[in-house]
Amino acid sequence: MLLANLGSSVDSDEFNSGTVVKLMSSVIEEDQSKVNLTSLTWDWRNKYVDCLKKGKLPSNPKESKAIRTKAARFSLVEVKLYRRSFFGPLARCLGTGDTDYVMREVHEGTCGNHSGAESLVRKLIRAGYYWNKIEKDGKDFVQKCNECQRAQGESHSETPSQTSHTLPSLEEIRGAPAPAPTPVPPAPQPNAPGQDMRDAI
Repeated sequence: MLLANLGSSVDSDEFNSGTVVKLMSSVIEEDQSKVNLTSLTWDWRNKYVDCLKKGKLPSNPKESKAIRTKAARFSLVEVKLYRRSFFGPLARCLGTGDTDYVMREVHEGTCGNHSGAESLVRKLIRAGYYWNKIEKDGKDFVQKCNECQRAQGESHSETPSQTSHTLPSLEEIRGAPAPAPTPVPPAPQPNAPGQDMRDAI
């Protein structure tokens, strides 16, 4: 019943082939409230897809100009949005549902080394991913990582074994006083500009 109502409420112009309803379990056996409609939420990519695919822009001229300017950095390849970068290949634009998985794989996965937020963002871009809040999400992700926080706490805490040590002096090593440094003669002073001309004449 819910799916029938959902299908009839969407106009054919508004229907996007990427619109998906994700069922947590069978609707027939369960209460209708168990249906997860998160895939139908507004995504940051939609305004760029609408601009590139349909030429659809907001009615506000200021917003319209901003979208057109930003949309020039994006391109559609087989219904997927990509962002052009200065670093190399096109970066695939991810929605909010995919970002957490990709960050976890890059940060903790087989090639991950629990690096800092800036390093994580650079790795994500080099790996070919982009989304509008990549810097903020990367910083938040690293701050929430338990292993990174534990490692950071260990490296910054000073224990007696980690205090700085001074190197022994030359006298302590050889048992004799160090020789006095040899005096350096002063550098010759350059002649005044007029003096060079008088010497040449």
